[in-house]
Amino acid sequence: MSSDRPVALVTGANKGIGFAIVRDLCRKFLGDVVLTARDESRGHEAVKQLQTEGLSPRFHQLDIDNPQSIRALRDFLLQEYGGLNVLVNNAGIAFKVVDPTPFHIQAEVTMKTNFFGTQDVCKELLPIIKPQGECGSAPWGLIFCSHCRYLCIPSSSLTFQYDSKVPWFHLLTPEGVLGFQLSQYTSHTY
Repeated sequence: MSSDRPVALVTGANKGIGFAIVRDLCRKFLGDVVLTARDESRGHEAVKQLQTEGLSPRFHQLDIDNPQSIRALRDFLLQEYGGLNVLVNNAGIAFKVVDPTPFHIQAEVTMKTNFFGTQDVCKELLPIIKPQGECGSAPWGLIFCSHCRYLCIPSSSLTFQYDSKVPWFHLLTPEGVLGFQLSQYTSHTY
C-alpha cells in the first residue's frame, strides 16, 4: 500500500556528501528521506548516527552496480510511496592516489560504477519520479549528481528513449534547460 507522503532518496549516503545531504533533507524536506548504501551495516550505522541527532531517515540497501538491487529499490519506492519525489544521485567510487591498481583497471571500474551504474539507476527511477514533486510547481523532482559537479544534459538518443515514457523529460534537453525559469522556484530549494 503506497503513501501519498513525499519521499527523497539519496544514493551513496552512508558518508561524505551523501550523508550531509541526507542530514539536511531530514531537517528541511517535508517528507521521508531514504538513505541508501551498498554496505548494509554502514547504512544502518549512518541511520543510527542521524537518529542520535533527532533525525529519522529510512534505510534501503542499494548497490548501483547490481541491477537486482536497483530494481528492488524501485519496487520498494513504488510499493511504499507510489513513486519518488526527489532523487539525489550521489553513489560513486574513487580510487586513492596511492592505490596500486593499474590505471586501466581503475578507469574501467570507475566507469562501470560512476557512469553505467548511475545510468542504470536513472533508467529505473526516472520513470517513477512523480510530476509536481517537492519542487512546488516545477514538473520534476531534483536530479543531482554530486560526483560529476556539473549538469549532465541527456544525449539525443537518451532523450528519444525517455521522452515518450517520462512526460517532462524534454525539459532536461538543452532547450528545456535554457527555457526553464529557475527563479520561479527558489522558494522550494534547500
